[in-house]
Amino acid sequence: MGAQVIVCPACKEDLPRTLARRQVFDCSNCGVALQPIPNPIATQIESLFGLARWTFILICLFRVRGIQLGFWGIVSGLGVIGLVGDSIASLFPATEFKVVGGAIPAPYRNIPPLSNAAYNQRWKTIHSLGIT
Repeated sequence: MGAQVIVCPACKEDLPRTLARRQVFDCSNCGVALQPIPNPIATQIESLFGLARWTFILICLFRVRGIQLGFWGIVSGLGVIGLVGDSIASLFPATEFKVVGGAIPAPYRNIPPLSNAAYNQRWKTIHSLGIT
């Protein structure tokens, strides 16, 4: 299984794989906001393990006796099921992305934030005009 290349749908440039793990991120080349489309296999795995969680809860509800054993048994069982399900689903990362926001114009992409002095100066100018 070779490494898959992640490509921006807007500019067709390669993207770093670290960005693809985020919920919404900006393309480093064109600046459009991208959202990963979940892999169908990972979605099916998550729903299968969701069914396993509910089955485990129902079995524990009718079979386990005792408050202490029942509580910690359910908590640890759900934890194990969740960890296994998330681990298996993470083997199938998103490979497609959809554009969810417009591009940031190139002149505005790498502007550093204002210093406190510059912010205060602009605040005084705008405030004196009565805009605020």
